[in-house]
Amino acid sequence: MQGTVQRIIAVAVAEVAIAHGAQRDQLTPLLGEPDAERIPIEQLYAIWELSLEATKVRGLPVRVGKFASFDRYGAFGIAMYVSRDMNVALRRLIRYHDVLSDSGKWQQASEPDRVVIRWARETNGRLGAQMANEQVLASFATVLRQVVGKPQFVEVRFRHTIEDDVDHRAHFECPIVYGAQEDAIVVTAATLDMKSTAADPHVERFMIAQLEASTGGAKPESHAMEVSRLLGELLADGLPTIEDVVEKLGTTERTLRRRLADEGTTYEQLLTGLQRERAIALLGGTTPIALIAHAVGFADASAFSRAFRRWTGKSPTDFRRGT
Repeated sequence: MQGTVQRIIAVAVAEVAIAHGAQRDQLTPLLGEPDAERIPIEQLYAIWELSLEATKVRGLPVRVGKFASFDRYGAFGIAMYVSRDMNVALRRLIRYHDVLSDSGKWQQASEPDRVVIRWARETNGRLGAQMANEQVLASFATVLRQVVGKPQFVEVRFRHTIEDDVDHRAHFECPIVYGAQEDAIVVTAATLDMKSTAADPHVERFMIAQLEASTGGAKPESHAMEVSRLLGELLADGLPTIEDVVEKLGTTERTLRRRLADEGTTYEQLLTGLQRERAIALLGGTTPIALIAHAVGFADASAFSRAFRRWTGKSPTDFRRGT
């Protein structure tokens, strides 16, 4: 995936590299014109490669990430900083990150008792792209700490492999998995409920209005989509109630049910559909049925098996066997 990146990010990389011995006259031509807002992502990759060659500091992406600050990212960064909690901040990250770079996407997935925050941008084995992805995760960790104080990192995952680096371990303060299937930071599920250290709904509304204007006022997700996404986040901790959801959304049960009815669905239909889809996906692998039961919101395998038989006409075991 090609794309662009805000020039301020490339400048931050160059300045840290220069502080570590890189030559300014080598990096400056790749930064584009001083009044340019964005540059091609390929130029950022080239900056990374030149910087590593000049400095020999493999931990440079983390050193750049340590200097990240929400206020450097304009309305986008401030909207995250003043969000009600980490869950809302993450939604802002996923929705609006294109204002920083449209070369990749943030995604969210749930695992039992944890949440995977994935940065999806292909590298095709290019070193500069790998380093750029490292810097994205390092910067995200820094900003996340600014937003909620002390998030609970479970592990960091990188698709590429490097020699164990002290900069990486010191910055992330959690296990690092190299050669993983994704570039991601994994946090505890409880981290999403952490309150922002500077929540301010008035500033948040103003910044969101600016972001909507700058992105052309993209159509927001439907209420059904929003509820389904939220149910996906809550499901690993047990069967979510509608009270759990309306509290997260800051609305009332009556209002939510009316909005869903207007879209031709109900809360119960969305929850059951999500449980069924997730169960079917997990049964395609080797995850034990008892763990699948927990992952889709059931207290035990027996209750899950009864529900799954209602959904499909088969037991989970028979479904897995294809019988």
